[in-house]
Amino acid sequence: MTNKSTDSKIRIAREPASGEIVPFIRLRGWYTVVLRDSMPESETAYGRKLYDFAEGTLTFGTPETSPATIHMKTDAPIRRFLAFRPDLLCPAYRRQAMKDYSFFAYDQSEALHLSHREKQTIVRCMDDLGEEAGHSADTHSDSLLSGLLECLLDYCMRYYERQFITRGPANEQLMRQYESVLDGYIRAGKLRTRGFPTAEYCSQRLGLSSAYFSDMVEHETGKRPETYVELKRMQIARQRLLTTKAPVRAIAEELGFPSSQFFCSLFKKITGLTPDRYRTLC
Repeated sequence: MTNKSTDSKIRIAREPASGEIVPFIRLRGWYTVVLRDSMPESETAYGRKLYDFAEGTLTFGTPETSPATIHMKTDAPIRRFLAFRPDLLCPAYRRQAMKDYSFFAYDQSEALHLSHREKQTIVRCMDDLGEEAGHSADTHSDSLLSGLLECLLDYCMRYYERQFITRGPANEQLMRQYESVLDGYIRAGKLRTRGFPTAEYCSQRLGLSSAYFSDMVEHETGKRPETYVELKRMQIARQRLLTTKAPVRAIAEELGFPSSQFFCSLFKKITGLTPDRYRTLC
């Protein structure tokens, strides 16, 4: 499976039996990548949609979620299993890297569904890691393993971005639901009393993990949820100025700005006009 000199950082198994995996997930601080065959019985568990590929399924686990990743009840055979510690990545890069690889925080129902070609690439990357992990350790071992691991995870990132594209119709529906959540939040006056809705708040109402929701919104709009809400708030402020006679201070308070002065300053920075001037000219 791996050389004893490297298995403190990475462990790989090809078509493992379930008993072979259990010792891995009992170790603290490990991340996991699991490649399964796609099976009709597992569509609900891993969230495969009508327009998703169906040649293989990748799931990811953090140290907190890996046991659930492996023990989920499914008939889909495991073809490759990888467990690694984050310190295997380049020390200067690993903290940012784990943020970039946000799919480790996705729910299992937000798995990555692969085409035949994509599955072949993932298998090749994992087998290359296995071959290097089995090599006698030398001064190059860590850097080679780190590079191969980053290559694998970068492919996963690419394929998730492709999956967001192929899920365009489903994402459009989710965005409409997101808009409805935001509208209800604003109508209820929660911007004033609670501030911005968090990604956790919105994702729960859409039945998504916070990480998947944030990445989906960014893919669809080019903005992170926090920025998107800020822009929507300013859009509503413009509408209020044009369609109501409400005082500027009341609009600022309704939309949760800390003060009317802050609102006026931000509004002028964005539009080039003060709220009163905008209302007069437009």
